[in-house]
Amino acid sequence: MPRILKRFITTNPKGRVLDSKTERLVDDGRGRTNVTVRQLKKRCPNCFAYVEESQIRGQCDFCHHRLCCERCATKCQICSRMLCSDCRRGFAGDRLFTVCPICLRRLQSRQSFVDQQTIHNLTLQRHARHQQELARFRAQQLQAARLRMSGKLQMARLNMQARIAANRENRRRKMALARLISYAQRYL
Repeated sequence: MPRILKRFITTNPKGRVLDSKTERLVDDGRGRTNVTVRQLKKRCPNCFAYVEESQIRGQCDFCHHRLCCERCATKCQICSRMLCSDCRRGFAGDRLFTVCPICLRRLQSRQSFVDQQTIHNLTLQRHARHQQELARFRAQQLQAARLRMSGKLQMARLNMQARIAANRENRRRKMALARLISYAQRYL
């Protein structure tokens, strides 16, 4: 039984084996051939999935302890560091980010500054609205006082006219009474 064994090895420039694949061809002598392909797979130390050697991307750029494969390696969306699952953090601000702890602190400090500015602006807007409402209230008070004053003046005018009219009427009555008395004295 002849056996043919082929081995394909992929290495990096430093000589580290990235991928190893073997093919075994077996002929049983009756014309039947059997091909067995084996590929070297490792467990990813980060996510514990079986991956090929070529799928391992390298160490985490933040902690430098864990190797990461294609499935579990993520990049910081701010500084592009490769992160393992322990080092990656999430940030929910204006947008959602996957970030490293250093960029997370920076984003949180920037977000707190933006929040302080927003609170300050809201306070200024509230104060300006309060001042506008206060000015509007004072204007309404002045308008009401003006209307009261004009009403009082109008009433005084009407009272004066009524007094004048009443005085005229009293004078007429007095004159008419005086005439009656003078006529009565003449004829008596």
